[in-house]
Amino acid sequence: MMVKNKIFIKFIVLILFFNLLIMGSSHNDFAHNKYSAYATGDRLFRVGLKYGVKDKIVESVASADGFDLSIIANGSVIGKYHFTDSNKIEIFNIDSYHIEVGKTYSDYEEAINAIKNKYNGCYAGYYDETWHICYGRYKSKQEANNDINLFSSVKVKIISNNGIAIYVKGKRRLIYDNSSLKFIFSSPNIDDSSIKYADKKYKGGIGFRYKDKKFSVINYIDIDEYLCGVVPKEMSGDWEIEALKAQAVAARTFAIASINKHSEYGFDVCNTTDCQVYGGYDAQRPVSNQAVNETRGKLLYYKDNLVSAYYHANSGGYTASMENVWDSKVPYIVGVADPYSMDKPRSTWELRCKKSELTSKLNNAGYHIGEVKGARINDVSSDGRVQSFSFIGTKGEVTFKKEKLRAFLGYTKLKSIYFQLDGHPIPNLEKIEKNEIKDSSDLEYGGIHEEFLVSVLREKKYEKINIEDASYMTVDGVVLGSKKSEYAVIDEKGSSVINSSNNQNVDNTRQQLIKNNNIIHSTLKVKLKSPDKPPTSDEIVFYGCGYGHGLGMSQWGAKTMAELGMNYIDILTHYYRGTHVSE
Repeated sequence: MMVKNKIFIKFIVLILFFNLLIMGSSHNDFAHNKYSAYATGDRLFRVGLKYGVKDKIVESVASADGFDLSIIANGSVIGKYHFTDSNKIEIFNIDSYHIEVGKTYSDYEEAINAIKNKYNGCYAGYYDETWHICYGRYKSKQEANNDINLFSSVKVKIISNNGIAIYVKGKRRLIYDNSSLKFIFSSPNIDDSSIKYADKKYKGGIGFRYKDKKFSVINYIDIDEYLCGVVPKEMSGDWEIEALKAQAVAARTFAIASINKHSEYGFDVCNTTDCQVYGGYDAQRPVSNQAVNETRGKLLYYKDNLVSAYYHANSGGYTASMENVWDSKVPYIVGVADPYSMDKPRSTWELRCKKSELTSKLNNAGYHIGEVKGARINDVSSDGRVQSFSFIGTKGEVTFKKEKLRAFLGYTKLKSIYFQLDGHPIPNLEKIEKNEIKDSSDLEYGGIHEEFLVSVLREKKYEKINIEDASYMTVDGVVLGSKKSEYAVIDEKGSSVINSSNNQNVDNTRQQLIKNNNIIHSTLKVKLKSPDKPPTSDEIVFYGCGYGHGLGMSQWGAKTMAELGMNYIDILTHYYRGTHVSE
């Protein structure tokens, strides 16, 4: 039984690390079927757990059953070292000298055997693309020279080396530089194959890289194991299974399309919002794991190309076209009506900024416009996103384009660029109240959609429904008001179809409309009166909708769609237009 377990463990490790280094190819070179190699776990994914420029490194990994160290060359395991005498390994960057003892060796095992037989107290080292036997750790070449006589019978050389040193119980066991080999630690326990780093458990293996003072801690892992640690961090792991499946496919597609994004540091994606939030093994949840497993190998394509599957928390009722958020444009990320995100957490928000604090923040950023006196929205896209915004000071103005305003104010503070200022009516709403509508262009500003307003205004039925609470519109122009006891559904001729007097249940009607998938438009909930707490003279107030860039899938919208019985393909194709799911 013990022999069988050992063979099985070796088999698992060989499969786990097979073809690791092939991942260095650019993802743009892969054909449709080659993407699937990553999607199905035949090639391992590289996740940066920590990275940056460092002069001094002290890290550690832990495993209750000791460690297996797998040495990878050209996609194959060429050596295995078992650290069974300790459940903790420490990692340092090398900034010292050592004594190189005797000849070079062709492989790891040959070097280890030589240490056991002839060079007690030495350790193995891999640099200059070959194996060596090494001794000591010295601050200077002169200090190392004092110990050369310890090896009078063999040829020795003093070496200065940059790379990684592995310590077990305070003793140096191995050094290596940033050569073609990879050195990856994993757990030998087949029942609990996790390894702990920075108080979190991770599946797969952990490797360390130090090159040009750029240090990385890398998790080498099957992509679906990775996704099991991503999906519940990006979306609640207990949500409806179809929403989680949509998140799994989007996250898998995003990850594979991002291969080599951080190649400068030796990995594909990081574990933060810069890529996707990854919580490792500890983050996994049963339902989200099920969603990953049931979509294994599934990716999202536009024609024959992987999509950039961006997603966000809440669209605020209408998603954004990519060119209205960033400078690039793609055909499948376009503004779409998203009633499923309305009346959900983060669908509306308010940000109050003191002018004195904005003055200080602008000065610190190098924008010297004097004291901030006000602000102005210069341009808004058809999907409601602010394209150009200016702060006005006593000595001039400064203008921010699109998402750069969020970058300046803070992404968690200014939750989206889908906003208006100070709670005052949008200009075209003023026109509505004054009956000054001239053409459809007057109806598009700020996300108030033409069909909605036309259906309300036609036949002067405006007073029947509160624009602030109207949420949904069907393909034939029907508008459904909600939440108020006084409501009406108005057809395209302005006739009241359902109202509070005929005792029909508005919530049931709304649910039925959604289930029939007739809803195509929603409204920005613009206030037609001043807010309950109007801005003070020293405030600029942003009233906005949604949380995030607004591109692609709204996670709260996906949850609502799943609750209404739609499957993950319905969800994905709603938010990513013209796409299809394929293996």
